[in-house]
Amino acid sequence: MSKLWLIALYEYRRIVFKKSFIMALLSVPLMISLNIGMGLLMESLQNDNAPVGYIDYAGLLADPIPAPVAGSREPVEFTPFQTEDGARAALEVKDIQAYYSVAADYAETSQIDLVYLKKPGRNATRQFYDFIQINLLSDQPPDIARRAALISDNVIVRSLDGSRQLPGGGPTFGIIMPLLISIAFLALLVMSSGYLMQAVADEKENRAMEVLITSISPTQFIGGKVLGIVAISFTQLVAWAAVTVLGIIVARNAGIEWFQNLALDWNIIWATVTVSIPVYVMASALMTAIGAIVTSPQDGQSIGGCSLYFT
Repeated sequence: MSKLWLIALYEYRRIVFKKSFIMALLSVPLMISLNIGMGLLMESLQNDNAPVGYIDYAGLLADPIPAPVAGSREPVEFTPFQTEDGARAALEVKDIQAYYSVAADYAETSQIDLVYLKKPGRNATRQFYDFIQINLLSDQPPDIARRAALISDNVIVRSLDGSRQLPGGGPTFGIIMPLLISIAFLALLVMSSGYLMQAVADEKENRAMEVLITSISPTQFIGGKVLGIVAISFTQLVAWAAVTVLGIIVARNAGIEWFQNLALDWNIIWATVTVSIPVYVMASALMTAIGAIVTSPQDGQSIGGCSLYFT
């Protein structure tokens, strides 16, 4: 095996098995798990799948069409009542979480009253208005009525030139994906630059450089160090990407709305990657050069921090 690859393998093993590296590697998965856990908690607190009652004074729901449910949401059962007393009695014994009263003049006023002891789940409120909407469109073909009732989930906003498009149903994880990629790249650059700067400075400080330089060339020494640390950075990147994909799959299956429509803009992602690679190469070369100039890792950290900022 070439001496260059031996140095790269040594550098890789030396850093990967450090406690500090393992903690840094686990920090992103822990952060992702925390965010998904918070999302699941918020989703469970805001939603309630208990039945909802309704009183139809307008005759709109005499022969109701079932409420459409988008994505993986759990359907909420809607129970009809003939009188206010019956609905209130069911509410008091908690057979229903709330009930709606559709006014007799709904066609003119669009008035619907909501009665509850505890505020109903957000999913129940949304599904009830979809329920009303699809029954208002009962004279239309079923496919058209369903699309109209779920228009907030299906609408797509496009730029005038057609080059960009975003979902119109609210913010999604896919919209902020380029920002997260940039943050992950910045974190990777900061960590790997520290390793690159200390790779040569450590050998100079402990006087191992004087021994190594007698058996290997400077190109093999520096090249092996850089290759080993680039492999470490790639390990971090692959691990973070795998955990991110796993987290997205878990969140989608759990029904978190943010992860239902990623709507990735691949042009922005490719542009981010295209800019990131040259910046990473330039910063790596700069940190390695600083490490070769300074006499101790502490000196390199102060100089490298300023250099990385201006980079």
